[in-house]
Amino acid sequence: MMRKVLFLLRTYNDIDHITPVIWKALKEGEKPIVFFWEKYDHRADYRLRYLRDNYGLEIVYPGSVFGPLGKISLKFRYNRLFASRFLEKNGISACVFDYAPGLSREDILGKRGVPDFFGRGISDIREAFLAACRDTGVETFCLPHGLRVYMNEDPTERSRTLLEKTGKLSDMSDRNIYDHYVFQSRYHREDSIKRGMDPGKCHVWGSARFCPEWARTNLELCGDFSPAKDDSGRLKVVFMLSHWGYNIDEKALFSLVYAMADLPFVYLFVKDQPRGTGSLPAQDKEKLGRLPNVEVSCDNSQHSPAIIKWADVVMNFGSSIGIEALQQGKVLVNPSYIHTNYTVFDETEACIRAGSERDVLDLLEGINAGKDVRVPEENKRVLYREAVYGRDREYDVLGEYYSNIFKSQQ
Repeated sequence: MMRKVLFLLRTYNDIDHITPVIWKALKEGEKPIVFFWEKYDHRADYRLRYLRDNYGLEIVYPGSVFGPLGKISLKFRYNRLFASRFLEKNGISACVFDYAPGLSREDILGKRGVPDFFGRGISDIREAFLAACRDTGVETFCLPHGLRVYMNEDPTERSRTLLEKTGKLSDMSDRNIYDHYVFQSRYHREDSIKRGMDPGKCHVWGSARFCPEWARTNLELCGDFSPAKDDSGRLKVVFMLSHWGYNIDEKALFSLVYAMADLPFVYLFVKDQPRGTGSLPAQDKEKLGRLPNVEVSCDNSQHSPAIIKWADVVMNFGSSIGIEALQQGKVLVNPSYIHTNYTVFDETEACIRAGSERDVLDLLEGINAGKDVRVPEENKRVLYREAVYGRDREYDVLGEYYSNIFKSQQ
């Protein structure tokens, strides 16, 4: 017996990593429902448009929550009681969330042990549905909204400060409220268990986003990228920015960007982090934008897979998009000196490491002169086993997600 499944989505990144699971279900004849819990222009999203137009995906968008009377709408309309009735009305037996904190026992039961269906302890639609699932016995799954590439325990300045001051890692035990919490890799699962998660609820199903079946489809859906300026005869380099606050030497990063921009044979495209938490300051965008060989991305309308397809070299130090670069056969350069984190790309040697700005510039000059620079295929395979499959062998990743979420549990 198959199940009716509700997906709670919010923005670009979780759509990127969860859409493949929805696509698989639709192809199998399922009728999942998507419900947005944050403001997002889903009509313009190329992935959701494809699923809606070709498979009839049902999308619910509660626009009033995101308007000027949003708090009132959340409390009196899209509240816990609404969520419970929605689950019952649509026959939902499983609900899929993206990575986010859970709820405390007090949030679920209320201070007096009685649930408050009109919002106390509930701050958004996601929490209303999570509480409703607990009320009604609907099974809950929490899926990745990104792929963790960091293998050290303190990849952010905040986590490093906490570890230095207290000797403790951040507490994730509140996420044990979910019935199933899914990881792409074993190293991420192990790290989360150290932070208080229940091992019995932690599963490794691989990366839906980067499994070959979806990666090929997604690249086709993106279309082609065309630069805004003339890139004729130049070495095309894309620099993928990461979240600020991830132990980055910002001075070194800005110096590298300007140094590459000064290379006469380079056409440089600087790509913002798609969550909006990794972007060049406005004055730098303006300054670089005046150069004839530099382009700076300001939004998510220019999709990373298409930009990578256009590029010759991909500069990446803290994003899983480096996997896309390797899958497309591009030169992947890791300027490791601009941050202090240790990534799965370092661990598997599935990148060209550059230890200084001079190393990067020399590398680009060599590639432009015809030097053959590439990551060994075996290193790529090791990376894929670690980060795409999360196991020592290849398997049907989307089939794993589909079977575990959509088929009734015995």
